[in-house]
Amino acid sequence: MLLHGLVKLHISLSEHVPKMVKSIYQWLASVRRPEHRLAKSILPLAEEHPHDVVVTLLRCSPSCDRTAVVLWGVMFSDGETSKLVMNELVRVLEDWPLHRTSTTDRDNTAVYSLAATRALREILNMDTCVLAVKKRFPHLFLAVLFQISFSTQHTPEEVHAFWRECTREDKEPHEPKRFAAYTMARLLARVDCLEQLAAFERGRGWELLISPEVHHLGLTLLAGELKTTSFELRLWILHAMKRRLSREEPRWKIAAMAFILEMLTCEDLREQDDYIVRLLPRYLHSEDEMMLDLLLRGLLKMCDGRRRARKIAYLLSDILALLKHEEKYLAMLALVLLIRILQCIDRLLNRHTAREMAVNLRPLFEHRDATVRLLAIQLYMDVMDFTEPIEKRHVRSEVRKCLIPLLCHLDDDVEEVAEAALKTLTFAAKFLKKEKLKRMLKARKKWRAGEYLVRTAPKPQPWSGQAPSSPAPSVQGRQLCPCPWLQPGAASLHCAHAASPRARSSKVSSPGSSHFWSLGMLTGPWPSREWASEWHLSPLGSTLSPAPCRARPQHQPAASWVLGVSQQGRPVWWFYSGKSSQAPPQPLSHSSSSKGKGEKI
Repeated sequence: MLLHGLVKLHISLSEHVPKMVKSIYQWLASVRRPEHRLAKSILPLAEEHPHDVVVTLLRCSPSCDRTAVVLWGVMFSDGETSKLVMNELVRVLEDWPLHRTSTTDRDNTAVYSLAATRALREILNMDTCVLAVKKRFPHLFLAVLFQISFSTQHTPEEVHAFWRECTREDKEPHEPKRFAAYTMARLLARVDCLEQLAAFERGRGWELLISPEVHHLGLTLLAGELKTTSFELRLWILHAMKRRLSREEPRWKIAAMAFILEMLTCEDLREQDDYIVRLLPRYLHSEDEMMLDLLLRGLLKMCDGRRRARKIAYLLSDILALLKHEEKYLAMLALVLLIRILQCIDRLLNRHTAREMAVNLRPLFEHRDATVRLLAIQLYMDVMDFTEPIEKRHVRSEVRKCLIPLLCHLDDDVEEVAEAALKTLTFAAKFLKKEKLKRMLKARKKWRAGEYLVRTAPKPQPWSGQAPSSPAPSVQGRQLCPCPWLQPGAASLHCAHAASPRARSSKVSSPGSSHFWSLGMLTGPWPSREWASEWHLSPLGSTLSPAPCRARPQHQPAASWVLGVSQQGRPVWWFYSGKSSQAPPQPLSHSSSSKGKGEKI
């Protein structure tokens, strides 16, 4: 009774409030029934000084024991007081991992935000909290969401130590991120988002959300389920995430970007997309693979019509830069996005855009992943198809460089890639107005098409850095020249043409080079024997192993070489075409060799 009277007497003396809250808590903790009427003494204190009451109670009981639950229940039994208390609780929840503040007694001990999460979990079990929770739901939702995100990405050791102390007496202690996830589930249930919660759980959303590797996918799934809520809530969340994204704090960015991209796919929020399109170039150059994955997936969902596709097309150069990324799934997503843009944009490409896309796509023909190769080859044909007719003549020089790589993929190990290469190569022949090549490809005469390309090739130029007087490499005594279709920095000729090594072999020599590698293809009839061989990558001093192929008609043109050479570690392309005065060695003879001189082109 004495303590209850002191509360009424000194309620206006704010510097005594923290001490009175401590006294109430300690007295109730010492009795067997914490539901004593003295607990109601905290109600007028909370109404007049909500900040001091909330912070002091969290300091007294960070684990939210039975006594603290009784005091929280008393404060939430009154409608107006509950709103004031909830506001203070949200402020603590939003500061991760510590809420640094000071009470009127000049105590500046920091409060862990997880202490507020434990208190919120108990409050959500009270029927009296519904009105206060619904009124502050958006703030509570974001605060708990960011706690899950922060604790999943990185939890400081001091937080782990605090949490072990808090959960020491729990029957089933959980990690901080999992406990925050349970609190989020209870929060959604309290505001009647039961359908969204059930759909999220069916998609195993909680496991995604608390897994560091796929955390961004869990955020996207949760945001997608909230798209069925009210327009006011979604608009509020969108603007709140924009404010978070504008802060220069990396920890906010993944969660904020996931919700922004997902909310912008809503029909009634489409007009809000100008902001994110202007902001994206900065993030498309991020080194964070999770952010890049998030952006590409979000842009794929956003690119669902002509208007959106034209806006996203302004990011074309940034998206093309991602094709060079080491992670194959990012290159794959970028290719799918580029295909979607071309399908939806309803506009032809100018020469600058078409050339830029052609240059960036060609190296992907040699990618180690078959799906990336397939998508790159298919997109290359789309680029040719979507080029302005009047601009095609400016793009033909780039298209000519893709003919040999596409030809080599006609025998790709993956059937879908081989079919796509044939289709794209046929379209390239039409694009370049090479009707003879087009007829050969339609008849599937691959070898004739290869010989035609070698025979009609323009005069090659020496590779970059080669002195005019430098002797050219030779194979079996035949000199080689740079191949005109491939640049010095291009990837190596695809090994799909390489067959299993056979019995005979030949030496490759390169004057003045200690690092000489080669990969090539020899075709054409010879005076004594008609044969074709495919050559494997080998260093200087070892052997290239050709595989005899089917016999060829006598009327075919002279022998021709296509050979990839790496001079001191960098790939350089060569080719040889001409008649030999002597027949080549027999395919199964190990000792014979050809010494005829080839004609340099």
